[in-house]
Amino acid sequence: MIRPAQMERLLEAIDAAFVKADGYDCSVEIDPVQVSVPALENLISHGMNRARIGVQDFDPVVQSAIGRVQTFEQTFEAVRTLKKLGLPNLDMELLYGLPKQSASSIAETAQQVLALDPDRVAVCEYSHVPNLAKRQIMIDTRGLPSAEDAFLNAEVARHMLLTDGYEPVGIDHFVKPGDRLIKARDTRTLRRDFEGYSDNASYALIGIGASAISRFPQGYVQNASATSIYRKLVRQGSLAGNRGYELTRNEQVVACIIEMLMCRFEIDFDAVHRQFPHSADFVDKLADGLRKVYKTHLKISQNRLAIKKRSHPLARMVCNTLDQLAGSTSAC
Repeated sequence: MIRPAQMERLLEAIDAAFVKADGYDCSVEIDPVQVSVPALENLISHGMNRARIGVQDFDPVVQSAIGRVQTFEQTFEAVRTLKKLGLPNLDMELLYGLPKQSASSIAETAQQVLALDPDRVAVCEYSHVPNLAKRQIMIDTRGLPSAEDAFLNAEVARHMLLTDGYEPVGIDHFVKPGDRLIKARDTRTLRRDFEGYSDNASYALIGIGASAISRFPQGYVQNASATSIYRKLVRQGSLAGNRGYELTRNEQVVACIIEMLMCRFEIDFDAVHRQFPHSADFVDKLADGLRKVYKTHLKISQNRLAIKKRSHPLARMVCNTLDQLAGSTSAC
């Protein structure tokens, strides 16, 4: 969408505005179908050191059902070009739960992805929300797999990645041994943000551009979604946010607990109490609620509530239940 000269101006402006920290990541999502070699050269020359490529599923039947055509050959060519240009890090993403998808199709796709030798692979669930993603209106919902079949597909992809030597991180990421996300996982510094998992310990995430979302300890802010309005606000010297959500004290506690569950499948009560000194009664009520719903799936001690390893796939459900319990629990 952006011409080479425009991209050059944009990248130069970013370089002028931000000083790169040691060990910084400059990650860009690449569309293998549309990207050009000059565009990749431009990005890498300006510091892109990580590329993200969404695969979804290489099966032509699945691609036809979702209206997305991206062949393995196109993806292979993009990856080969990136590596030839010296890109050090490659991330890829698979989706499970897609219409017409089967265990055999996701197994074949996972095998093809492994042949491309990515450093990180995310295996994410497809969410059918046509009220939010208008293009999904065209998808025939009769082709969507059952929850059981979708779970089986996810397990097939997971098994193949683990067998190939990838390490699991959080609920849906797999990384090569030695990846710094493993250290973050093992030292309890792993974070979950809008892009997935990160070892960035910053308390704030600042989104730049139309519709970008920022996260602060106090809540969330989204920039104006329409490009014209975003540009107008910026040119006026105004902040570009046009809507946000301020977290209550209890919601900040819940957000902290959910991130713990998403990153390490446990709640460290001592850590929560240190961060939120007056939250003990509220946290105890939430923990009691989880115990009642997921008793056989939890391992409980005085200082921790952990999801048992065999029940890790339930982490999202546990977090959803936690959110519901918080809404029905009186404020502390």
